[in-house]
Amino acid sequence: DNLLICPFDQNHKIRSSRFENHIIKCRKLFANIGIEMCPFNAKHIMTRLQMRNHIMVCPDKTRLVYEASLSKTKYK
Repeated sequence: DNLLICPFDQNHKIRSSRFENHIIKCRKLFANIGIEMCPFNAKHIMTRLQMRNHIMVCPDKTRLVYEASLSKTKYK
């Protein structure tokens, strides 16, 4: 498992399999520093200004839209 560095605290080294859980907890501690998490992938973390652009081009956005369309056709 790769070790990733927490974007909120550079001293935190987290296994990639635990990264999303860590980010959710650590984000609460550092809520006032202006860093946001992508609504499509919790591993995409950046400043608010960068996030606006990122949401438009996030590669995981299309995956979620595709999965949502599959679930709608599945239950019709």
